[in-house]
Amino acid sequence: MLLISVSILVIFITFMNLMRNLNFRSYSGMEGMVLTMAFSTFFGLTIGFTTIIIIKDLFSAFLFAMVLSIAIGFIYGKKFSSIGQVEGMISGVMAAMMATMMGAMLSIHEQIITLIIFLFMLTIASYLVVIKKRVHD
Repeated sequence: MLLISVSILVIFITFMNLMRNLNFRSYSGMEGMVLTMAFSTFFGLTIGFTTIIIIKDLFSAFLFAMVLSIAIGFIYGKKFSSIGQVEGMISGVMAAMMATMMGAMLSIHEQIITLIIFLFMLTIASYLVVIKKRVHD
């Protein structure tokens, strides 16, 4: 249960860090779409694995992860463009779907290891983007 609390906290802190520290208007349209797709995918994977660990039912876990991923993709993509919103929502849904289905096939220990890997990737990627952008500004 501690891992689930930590993963929810990491997801929230990472999302707030990205929303607060990035100057979204300094990116071109293509860069914004790529960033939206990448982070929506990372968030979708992490949320998908978190929900399948909490909710053992595949369909319920997928619906919950899908709604959260759509919301994150919409909010994050809104900072760039309407096309970025669509890209963020679609990539978040696909990642949530993949993560919940893969999580349902794995044992609980494999789910936890995979969730830790996705949390690490999400955190490192977000901080690399923030640090790189601060260096160039």
